[in-house]
Amino acid sequence: SAERIKNLEEIGFEWDAHEAIWQQMFAALKAYKQEHGDCRIPLGYKPNPTLATWVATQRNFYFKQQLSEDRIKKLEELGFEWDPREAEWQRMFADLKAYKEVHGGCRFPKRYKPNPKLASWAATQRTFYSKRQLPAERIKSLEEIGFAWDPREAGWQQMFTALKVYKQKHSDCRVPRSYKANPQLAKWVKQQRSVYSERQLSAERIRHLENLGFEWNPDKAKWAEMFAGLKIYKQEHGDCRIPQRYEPNQQLATWVNSQRRFYVRQQMSADRIKSLEEIGFRWNIRPN
Repeated sequence: SAERIKNLEEIGFEWDAHEAIWQQMFAALKAYKQEHGDCRIPLGYKPNPTLATWVATQRNFYFKQQLSEDRIKKLEELGFEWDPREAEWQRMFADLKAYKEVHGGCRFPKRYKPNPKLASWAATQRTFYSKRQLPAERIKSLEEIGFAWDPREAGWQQMFTALKVYKQKHSDCRVPRSYKANPQLAKWVKQQRSVYSERQLSAERIRHLENLGFEWNPDKAKWAEMFAGLKIYKQEHGDCRIPQRYEPNQQLATWVNSQRRFYVRQQMSADRIKSLEEIGFRWNIRPN
């Protein structure tokens, strides 16, 4: 009767208990968002475990197409995410793109303090990729922004490209230690020689470097180059007495003086002494 209906409603009696509970949990979700800024309630949310379970249930109903359009609309207006993992991936991917715009690449230092979570996420993508557990769509998205699956290899290729540019400009690969234009390149070049001497450099990398004219022992290569220049001088002039100021090749003149200085100080190998003496090099050019 109308009277009984009135009496029940006056004390808050609910005709649709399921709808009432849904509205109650939805209100709790709104309160959560106001406090945390999102609807991503963790599964083990201790302040309200029931809410965490309810949220998971809504997603389950949604994918089974058992959730009404009205409820879907209300949840989406609140910023509710049906697939929190996909939403989280997209957020991290957006952060990665922003990082690239600032830094020019997707390589992170070991400890990236501004966003440790992003660095960890990037490492996770590489792990999934190596295990063939990364969807093709995500692989494509990452590769389109230049994401490297092997950051060490990408770093090596980047420095190798820098070395090629150096050679185009300077005609050799002898990057000096104090190369201010790119100190990192100078350090990398030294490292390649060190790894090579320890026989830990791959055959492929050795081949790439040698094809570029890279010298494993730059001091020895430089000496051989200058010695060749000295032999050419002798062919043209009949002796090895290069004046201290020799404008056609002042570098060669300086080198010749250095050889005499090393000889006097007994800092020259017997092999080099022999090579110089065989072409008529005189250690003392002063008149008797």
